[in-house]
Amino acid sequence: VGTSLSMFIRLELGLAGRGLLDGAGQLYNVIITGHGILPDELIPLSILYSNILHYGPPSRNANTLEVSRDIQRNSPQRIIKPLTDHPYHTELGPYLAGFLEGDGTIYVPPRFRNDSGDILYCQISVAFDVRELVFAEYLMSKLGGTVENHGTYVRWVVTAFNELVFIANLINGHMRTPKIAALSRLINFLHLHYPLLPVDNLKPLDTSPIDSNAWLSGMWDADGGFVLTISKAKDMRLGGVDRVKIMAKIELTTEYKRGVDLTLSTSSYYPILRTIADYFKVRTVRDVERLRDGTYYYSFVVETSSYLSNNNVVAYLNEYPLFTTRYLNYLRWLEVHNIMLRGEHLTLSGLNRCWEIKSDFNTNLSPKHITWYHLNNFYI
Repeated sequence: VGTSLSMFIRLELGLAGRGLLDGAGQLYNVIITGHGILPDELIPLSILYSNILHYGPPSRNANTLEVSRDIQRNSPQRIIKPLTDHPYHTELGPYLAGFLEGDGTIYVPPRFRNDSGDILYCQISVAFDVRELVFAEYLMSKLGGTVENHGTYVRWVVTAFNELVFIANLINGHMRTPKIAALSRLINFLHLHYPLLPVDNLKPLDTSPIDSNAWLSGMWDADGGFVLTISKAKDMRLGGVDRVKIMAKIELTTEYKRGVDLTLSTSSYYPILRTIADYFKVRTVRDVERLRDGTYYYSFVVETSSYLSNNNVVAYLNEYPLFTTRYLNYLRWLEVHNIMLRGEHLTLSGLNRCWEIKSDFNTNLSPKHITWYHLNNFYI
């Protein structure tokens, strides 16, 4: 405004005759006066309002002033901005919730600052087998974060505020295991120390039917698997012809080791495994004990083995597909399942095909056969 008035005055003075105002001296005096008053009024007002907007209202926490500055200017990757222009499917939230509850870690620092006075930050991360590098990079391209390659495994790590808030709000309401306690800690930490962030309040466990969304496929991509065994038939009814057997399985630790508010969830993973077993028509949830590096590890396992239970696996995964390399193993497992449904595993050609599949399956899956076209169907 001041610049416009200044330019107008200069033009008026530079023109001969009655000028732009056609000799209206009173109007000229008003413009001159306004040009002089505006700087005196606008500069103090701009300082006043910029301070009000910068410091904001009184905070619930003494750290809020510094935190709000940190959000705005501490580092470029922490600027609050729209996360992505990519549209996403409603199943993205349930899928990510299951995936994070399987192999994910929601880290919340025990305090706001370390001993050196530096601010500590939350993070969400997932560890992958190195063969899943493309999938990790795909998640990074759509949801942010970074991918760390550690040789035998890779980690997708999310720390930026806008990305953390987006993922937290996305999975909130879709958690089904005791790991909801970790999400609760994250939300409480952000509410306390970063009250300016648009973080939703914690929602309860999802108790909807297990086949109502993609949660189980996300969990399966983290902790599920497929089994194909070929062995000699014990009763020799087939004249020594090898016996083909397939299973689908999902395995989780028996208990969440961190403290869990019992108003949120029990600490045991048995209830969710029991729910999965009931859906697949599996009678037993097995207890498994493993000794590794001198330490015993305990888990619950649900395994399908009958045609009925395997058919239920097929029905679910056809509706809510997998996206890691487990999808490729599932396709091979599914082919054997269909061979068995047709009774072709009892023929020499069918049995030979089963052996071919087994040679390129799970840990034997050839790198040259790992493709990622199925990511075109991902939820974002």
